[in-house]
Amino acid sequence: ILTELRTAAAGAVAVQQLARGPIAKIGMIGTGVQARYQLRYMKQVTECRELILWGRTKENVSKLQEELEGEGWTVDVTETPDSLMDQCNVVITTTTAREAVISKVPTNIPTLIICIGADSVGKQELGVGL
Repeated sequence: ILTELRTAAAGAVAVQQLARGPIAKIGMIGTGVQARYQLRYMKQVTECRELILWGRTKENVSKLQEELEGEGWTVDVTETPDSLMDQCNVVITTTTAREAVISKVPTNIPTLIICIGADSVGKQELGVGL
């Protein structure tokens, strides 16, 4: 559990130090344990409680949505990871993907992208152009 907490704390510090301007909406790509920890730690560094969520498994998305709404988040679910890129100031990826899950470059607002899941050789969450 120490690794999960340390990783979530690093994500929160990154948001606190690197996000540009007030955070209006957070994008979360992934529905596992690290997604939960990241969002719990985000509550310590931003007042934003608006979230757009994407995950590969609808059952996991629904379960996380219900949990987060119980913790005070407003959660919208999206059908594709790229669809949240122009809506969120902060995007956090917490997947085990072996190929890019995000290929779209944000165009509307400055967006901080934090890739938590790309933590070893062979994992990739961002497309080559990002």
